[in-house]
Amino acid sequence: MSENIKKNELNSLLEKKYINLTTYRKNGEGVDTPVLFSEKDGKLYVETQASRYKVVRIINNPKVQYAPCAARGEVQGPVMEGTARVLSKSEKEIAITTLRKKYFRLRLLDKFKSKKKKDKDVHLEITPGIRK
Repeated sequence: MSENIKKNELNSLLEKKYINLTTYRKNGEGVDTPVLFSEKDGKLYVETQASRYKVVRIINNPKVQYAPCAARGEVQGPVMEGTARVLSKSEKEIAITTLRKKYFRLRLLDKFKSKKKKDKDVHLEITPGIRK
């Protein structure tokens, strides 16, 4: 776990289903997106589709901000900074496992997704930084 993130902040974050993930356009403008997340060893994991613009923004600029939020993105806790990256196919198993453990409905959706659609999913890893 990152030394800069306090355990109580992590615990309050883990009580929520969503984080508001802020990624940055090339011009520096932030774009907020509420996403489901999971945690393992102090790192956060997110699943999204490869075609989503947040993936492109993270590839261009890995610096992100995140905060616990409601399903529609209303921030409900402290904003923290971190670094995100797209996991390779060989690395994504930890993200899949932790997300499926936390969210039963994702396991159900997997049963109905074709392999082709599953291959279009990408997984992000967020390494916590400092509290803003």
